[in-house]
Amino acid sequence: MGTAEMARRTGRRFHDLGGLRGAEKEADRLARPGDLDRILEGPLLPEPASEKEIEFARATGLIARADAAIDGEFVLFGKAVRLKLPVDWLADPLSGASAEKVKRLPVWNEHYCKKGIDFRSVWELNRLQFLVDWARAYRLTGQERYAHLVASHIQSWMTANPYGRTVNWSSALEAGLRSLSIIIALSCIRDAPGVWDKSFAQRMACLLYLHGIFISNHFSCPSRGLNHLAGEAAALSWLGICLPEIPEAEDWREKGKWALEESIYRLIRIDGGAFEGSLHYLAFICRLAVLTGVIYDRLGEHLVSEHACERMSRAYRFLCAVTDGGRSISEFGDSDSASFPAPAPATARQRYLSTLNLLWLFCKDQDLLHDFRPDEESLWLFGEKALDREADSFEKET
Repeated sequence: MGTAEMARRTGRRFHDLGGLRGAEKEADRLARPGDLDRILEGPLLPEPASEKEIEFARATGLIARADAAIDGEFVLFGKAVRLKLPVDWLADPLSGASAEKVKRLPVWNEHYCKKGIDFRSVWELNRLQFLVDWARAYRLTGQERYAHLVASHIQSWMTANPYGRTVNWSSALEAGLRSLSIIIALSCIRDAPGVWDKSFAQRMACLLYLHGIFISNHFSCPSRGLNHLAGEAAALSWLGICLPEIPEAEDWREKGKWALEESIYRLIRIDGGAFEGSLHYLAFICRLAVLTGVIYDRLGEHLVSEHACERMSRAYRFLCAVTDGGRSISEFGDSDSASFPAPAPATARQRYLSTLNLLWLFCKDQDLLHDFRPDEESLWLFGEKALDREADSFEKET
């Protein structure tokens, strides 16, 4: 991060401190329970429905992962990490060092590095991706305890992280990925008895509204934002969809949609390669585009133009070429093993096979060039279409 970017973020931070109460009051005034109708009226994303789909979903290890999280075992960067309960949202989950006072200084200040705080670890936990596991476990089992865990942990997070006052409000990308986790989780528990009432819906609408305000006010500069801008853009468009009655909704949707398509063009080279020189970030951009594209498709709209979809198809072919069809992974460039929207799989091969599945299923009418093996995420997004291929289909076609 250059000096100019540090100065820009510091300036924004001090500007924020003067408007925190105003933003919270505005959220209470504008965000109403009815704003969540998009989440409550039906699944925002597809869900397993047939017996075949549900049986496969149960076999993926999702429920075991969800139960492990109840006992304090969370998946961060693809590895199991045991945490003390209740969760301390302001502690480094790897070192245990507290980041509670980070709000007083910019997060890159060396003072915190000396105390053993790695903000990437703090932020990874606060992306709340384990909520997606609990919420999906509720859809599969109907056990209300999972839905109540989602609700109680969101409330716990809100209490520990008042708007703009902690390290978890210092990055628009982190706020974006966290809001996506919350949206998916709320969509899955939309009919949970004892969870949804007017008070809970009001708090969730306010929380999502504040995330939208924060992301919109801290949108990365297009010339420097790169994958950060793509994550922020995807989240802003989702928030605009989920809060259709607020005055900013249309602006968020259009701003996010435009920026995400621009990111596809900018970050995926014409040959399908990674502009940032990172295989991991290329896969990350593709996953964001596919999941957001699926939402728009369900609304009867299109997220990406025909040309942008062709760029994603080229990314698919590039990823197939450099991973030997998903069978041999040798990552290059920056990578922290993070994933989206659920916690990262344990191995790089699982991560890339999932991404290749999503790209192939989303970008229609392209040859199958990878070792297609149905995975958890492709099932949740594409249903039985993701299960129709035999495990040896790739070998048969090649």
